[in-house]
Amino acid sequence: MKNKLLEHFHSNVESIAETLIKRFQLEHKKKIKELSSPLLRWIDFSSRFVEPKSRSVILSEKLKQRLGGELAVAEKAFKYFISQSELGLDLNPFQSKSLIKFNDISGKKKLKRTDLLWADWGIHHFHVILSDDTNEYFSTRSDWLLFAYIINNIIYAIDIRPHKENSVFAQIELLETIHDNWPQLLKSSELGGILPGENNFTPQEIDELRRAGVVSCISIKDKVYAPLGFGLTTAATPVIVNDLAGRIYHGIESIIDYILDSDSSFQNLGKEKPFYSLVITPRGLSVHDKNNDIAYLLPRDGNCALCHLQNLLLPNWSMAKI
Repeated sequence: MKNKLLEHFHSNVESIAETLIKRFQLEHKKKIKELSSPLLRWIDFSSRFVEPKSRSVILSEKLKQRLGGELAVAEKAFKYFISQSELGLDLNPFQSKSLIKFNDISGKKKLKRTDLLWADWGIHHFHVILSDDTNEYFSTRSDWLLFAYIINNIIYAIDIRPHKENSVFAQIELLETIHDNWPQLLKSSELGGILPGENNFTPQEIDELRRAGVVSCISIKDKVYAPLGFGLTTAATPVIVNDLAGRIYHGIESIIDYILDSDSSFQNLGKEKPFYSLVITPRGLSVHDKNNDIAYLLPRDGNCALCHLQNLLLPNWSMAKI
């Protein structure tokens, strides 16, 4: 009984993810069978998507020093980005178009399955440019990239670097700047009991390792850190995506435990023998009993398995497309 319910709810989750992929027009060609799960494609997108809400932007000391000097040409556009962030407007148009169009976790080419910088070091990059009048969702690409780490309601602006710089997405200086300005952000990634090596890989070598689905630890001064973004699998897909999918499956198991519990309210409200499915409703994810036409809305607020299921599979910002 439990295995059949698990199989049914897993199918529901994949169907919901497929619906969301279509609503957001994400590229999902399913070229590699083992990587074709709609859930994995959806989580890769939703994890990289920056939820529109008001955020403060904190500049590194290095960035403060460079603005007005060598970065004078990008300063006005960067101030525009800051205003957009503080107003809670959508920052995703400043991201790479690969957020939707070119990265596909089910694609044949390893280097195009996700944003390798984000998957490895957890760092977003944004095109620093003033608003333009095009009707396209994404802004015009720029010559300057802002590298930032986002957590809760804060954007930590690490640096602005030229797009044409060689191996610009693998510069260890980005992590060194985090270490020097906000060491607390690296605390959970610190590897205790390990002596730092004398040399890190070069940016070019980091690029090659990522393309092969291999990530490395980074030595900064007297510390050694694991990948801040959790790293990549050998298939060059983000480890964090698999982790979040696991949390969704854990939420499904919790639902089934409630259903099979003889004292559960799932068993008591309907007259007919229930048939449960996980569905999208106007208020969010719900467990729907088709035979009795009863829907049980999953909670969103809290730290429970059902809350994680609701927020990970159907984030608040995605409801606008439903």
